[in-house]
Amino acid sequence: MNNNNESKLISLTEIFKNRFFIVPDYQRGYSWSSEQLKDLKSDIDKILNNNYKHFTGTLVASKSDEHKFSIVDGQQRLTTLVILISAAISSKKINKEFASSLKQTFIVRGELGNEKPVLTTNNETNIFFNQLVIRNETPKKELKSHHRIEYAKNFFEEWFSNEDIDVQSIVEAVTNKLGFLLFTPDDSKEIGIMFEVINNRGKPLSQLEKLKNYLIYYASVNGLESLRSQVDEDWQFILKSLSVAGIHSSEDENRFLRNCFLVFANVAKKDSWNIYDQVKIRFPEKGNHTVELDRLLKFIKQCAANYEKIYTDDTALISQQREVLKSIRCLPTKASIMPLVLSVMSKLCNDKGLDSKVYRLLSILEILNFRVYILPKVTARADSHQTQLFQWAFELFEDKLSIEELEELLISFTQEHCSERKFIQSLTIDQDESEDYGNWVGLRYFLGNYEKYIADNENYSFDLDRILLSIKDDHVQSNDFLSIEHIWARRNKEKDFPINFIEKRRLGNLVLMGLRNNIKKTNLGISEKVQKITDTSERMDQVNELKKIYNSALKSDILKDRKKYKNYFRDLSKIINDERETRLVKFALKRWKFETEEFEKFVRVDSFKTEKFNESFVLKSLT
Repeated sequence: MNNNNESKLISLTEIFKNRFFIVPDYQRGYSWSSEQLKDLKSDIDKILNNNYKHFTGTLVASKSDEHKFSIVDGQQRLTTLVILISAAISSKKINKEFASSLKQTFIVRGELGNEKPVLTTNNETNIFFNQLVIRNETPKKELKSHHRIEYAKNFFEEWFSNEDIDVQSIVEAVTNKLGFLLFTPDDSKEIGIMFEVINNRGKPLSQLEKLKNYLIYYASVNGLESLRSQVDEDWQFILKSLSVAGIHSSEDENRFLRNCFLVFANVAKKDSWNIYDQVKIRFPEKGNHTVELDRLLKFIKQCAANYEKIYTDDTALISQQREVLKSIRCLPTKASIMPLVLSVMSKLCNDKGLDSKVYRLLSILEILNFRVYILPKVTARADSHQTQLFQWAFELFEDKLSIEELEELLISFTQEHCSERKFIQSLTIDQDESEDYGNWVGLRYFLGNYEKYIADNENYSFDLDRILLSIKDDHVQSNDFLSIEHIWARRNKEKDFPINFIEKRRLGNLVLMGLRNNIKKTNLGISEKVQKITDTSERMDQVNELKKIYNSALKSDILKDRKKYKNYFRDLSKIINDERETRLVKFALKRWKFETEEFEKFVRVDSFKTEKFNESFVLKSLT
């Protein structure tokens, strides 16, 4: 490789002198977060009083013509420093002559009316970067890279706004005391080596970013300009759709791409997390794979659009369609069914919305996912039997399986792994079982659906999406947050009834409430706790129902002697739990059954079947 290399540390000013820099489209968008920005700030603080250059990193830039260089490695740091200098110019804390010199060196260069950006970012961020950083406008943020550029700009502006900060000294240190090693290889040679450098240096790339890089690399080495242009165009659409869907982190992108590739390529489950290597094997650079690559691009683009449908409330869809998509996005775990969801939607979705068959199949998948993968005690592991579901997703996509055949298979699969008896057993516990429903991952989803069910019957609206809100989210109002509360507090009467006492672990002892006011964790007794929940919660029908169940329990024959005998709280809790669980189980059997199923075994939950409490007894009452 023919290198033109600087063997000594050179300053940022020397690097930018007479050079224009371009970030190639195969590079990732801007990705620095607060951690990297704070590290840079710390480095700058350390060099303010130095009289020598501080080694900051290596830059690799390939020369494309006399003054233009494509950044192979180091674009994140270089972009950040340009953002810092732009923020310094905007701060008005440096003299005009120095500001003008900085702008000509690092921001825009050329005659008035014909200025050109000194740094041109990749296609993903170029327009946004120019508007926000170069022209100091307020553009619309559409991608995660846009949010990060804005965050970096705000980070430096906030730093420079401090009265004690000497902005001019900081910029002088940045432009003259940060030292870099600059390598300028020939862009036309060793493109594969350069590509691997990009993929393996600095902050790890997501599988989605690596895939984009490989597709552009493949197009470049094979002279397929049309494919390269198509990748650029499609990736803009893909990233925008995923951003709208809330897919921002590398982990989220990896999951998305894995789901796509499980459908498209029937890749083995053990290999499904490293799509980059799978793509290189499937589409080696030598060979004509343009037709299949075009098909892959179209499918990923379609899947991104369907993610946007799933994770946003599309008012163009009818109510039933919106509700089934809302149920899927609210599922606490859905890894087992997402390839099937994407396969089904790729077959039957159109610009007008969801085909009726899509609605039916998505409803079946939600039932399957709840009964097999969310209910406790049904499968041994969270990923049990996934391989079969992934195989069906691939077969549907390849037209090896019809919609009607898939529907029958999904229903049979669910009934095989979660019969009516197993369904009931999953929601109740016997004396010898250790299950604690307070730790159930599906609890909020279950109780949220129950609230929606009884709210619909009472003609008031409950939005299931609320179970996704976190009190830590900046945009969430306190009265939007839903809290899970124990009716019999875990530490109440702890001496006689320890934390792991069965009545405290039961599903019936847990209620979903709207946090109208702050409720502190409390060890109040059952009576006081029911009152506290009622007083503290906004309107929630299951809270109103709890109050009625509690009042009814006080009139029970079992508690007719109102004196607080030793096991009074135990029996009060048992009565409340039995009644609530009877209602919850009946609801669940109605909510998550198939149209063709008739559930007839369940009558009620009855935990007063033996006189001696310490004997083993069954909580279920089955015909």
